[in-house]
Amino acid sequence: MAISIIWSKIALIYLGMMVLFTSRNCKIFHVEELNIIIVRVFGIMTDEAYFEIWEKVLVLMVVKNSKHLILNQTLGEPASFPARSKVLRLYVQQYGKKVNHDLKIGILPSLKTKDNANIKYLVEIFRSQTPFKIEFFKTEEAAKEWLTSEN
Repeated sequence: MAISIIWSKIALIYLGMMVLFTSRNCKIFHVEELNIIIVRVFGIMTDEAYFEIWEKVLVLMVVKNSKHLILNQTLGEPASFPARSKVLRLYVQQYGKKVNHDLKIGILPSLKTKDNANIKYLVEIFRSQTPFKIEFFKTEEAAKEWLTSEN
């Protein structure tokens, strides 16, 4: 078990990805070469875990001075709609002044159809309240390509 964890870390470093945070429901990576923060959500996300993750993400965005974020929810069940709305209201308003205003967010939504409608609704609200650019993608590679484009 320990050997497989070591090999996994070596592989991530080789790919230029550094693990910044790990919890039961997510991993947060930093792609140093492109200065992209990647959040991979997996399993069932409680509201409390969701708040903790976003608090970490926003702090890491400031610390790393990153303007690129990928939120990969394809393997998970995100937190409740009220929890996501609260994150939008509280965290975005608190950290909006600290986070780079050229922020681009690539979202890989959950594979659950119902959840996709909720996320798209929240994204429309988010777009109306911030100058950030947000797009949906099917793969992290497509999101990386868009994030690093000049648009």
